Amino acid sequence: MSRHPQVRYRPARKTYYCQIDGTVVNLGKKQQEAHRRFNAMMAARAEFAEGEDPEVFKLIHKFLEQCAIECSPGTYGFYKLHLESFVKSLEPGLRVSQLKKHHVTKWMNRACPPSRAANTRRNAIRSVQRPFNWAVEEGIIPRSPIDKIKKPKATSRQVELTDAQFKKIIAAIKDEAFRDVMLLMRETGLRPEEARKISVREFDREGRLLKLAEGFTAKTKEDREVPLNDRAMEICVRWADRFNDGPFMRNTRGNVWRKQALVDRCARLRVKLGFHFTAYCVRHLFCVSALEAGVDPIKLARLMGHSDLQMIQRVYGQIQRRADAMRAAMEQATAPTFDLPIDGMGVQAPQ
Repeated sequence: MSRHPQVRYRPARKTYYCQIDGTVVNLGKKQQEAHRRFNAMMAARAEFAEGEDPEVFKLIHKFLEQCAIECSPGTYGFYKLHLESFVKSLEPGLRVSQLKKHHVTKWMNRACPPSRAANTRRNAIRSVQRPFNWAVEEGIIPRSPIDKIKKPKATSRQVELTDAQFKKIIAAIKDEAFRDVMLLMRETGLRPEEARKISVREFDREGRLLKLAEGFTAKTKEDREVPLNDRAMEICVRWADRFNDGPFMRNTRGNVWRKQALVDRCARLRVKLGFHFTAYCVRHLFCVSALEAGVDPIKLARLMGHSDLQMIQRVYGQIQRRADAMRAAMEQATAPTFDLPIDGMGVQAPQ
């Protein structure tokens, strides 16, 4: 065990790492980010003496400080909302060794009662568990006192957008900017964040491609090329000619689209149209249409930027719940390979 942890580089995996108390911690592939994370980890460990029993409030406060540095604003806000409420429910000065499962149960019954959705309750419990799991990872405490709390089973909210619904969405959008973002996702299967951030740098006009490098967005895990059909090409050319500095898909004011802006626009359309959907549903519609058209699932996963077939399999599950799709599959599976003559006594064997 090294008494003085250091940032090290592993050429085979092209990643930086450090070893703390016998545990290897992956610090990522970017040198500057690896050193920043390493320094933050060392600072967190130094704040709590070895073997100390820290106060719950101080530990959660330190976790939120780290979260503000390392996580997205949305993730930080998620943890902050639940953790501040949880801390207020505890008696002042409560230490980690004194924290019991009933503290979480008491808080949950008031802040997130059983009448709430199962996923909401599950996420609330996860948010409270996370600071203590983080403290274990950092070597601040030996174990989490609430790591074994039983959580509701996660449920998947199935939201399937149809082509008919998508046509209604496009017809209801009055401005070119929002309509083109939605159409681009429908024609390419891009994630909403990818559609918002593409620039001239990613747009290969001659090759009629979007070249998305690893790390382009948080979910872009590897390099991939997205071919453009005629409609998608026309959209990209038109916007790239207008804005060649930074992302070229812009709103009506000429500003880069923000995530919340797309969320708000979809929310207003849901009220107007009377059915539920999100911008991400458009990407799933692309996937469903591709599968129904017979596109190979492995090639489709690659095209959409997935490292495996899990998401494609979930979409298959959506298709399998549709009676029309299953009837078509049955007719395809039972299509006769030759004609069988039929008389009044039944089917005659072929001669």
